[in-house]
Amino acid sequence: MELDARKAKLVREILTEVNNIELLEKISKYLHKHLQQTMNRPCQFTVEELEQVLEQSQEDIKKGNISTHEDMVKEVFSKFR
Repeated sequence: MELDARKAKLVREILTEVNNIELLEKISKYLHKHLQQTMNRPCQFTVEELEQVLEQSQEDIKKGNISTHEDMVKEVFSKFR
């Protein structure tokens, strides 16, 4: 089934089968969350942008602006506990 036909089928199912505002809100939230995640995919950098990030990282290392792996793990666990 091609994309337009699947979209139409989904819309028909929602219009005929969803008779509950809570379910409709859940569907809407899920759709918006999914669309937002796909729009903000990682690794969408140009080569030039990646080179700039690498240069900045190397400068930070030279200046001593670094954290150990252990420090980073502690910070992450403290935020998500």
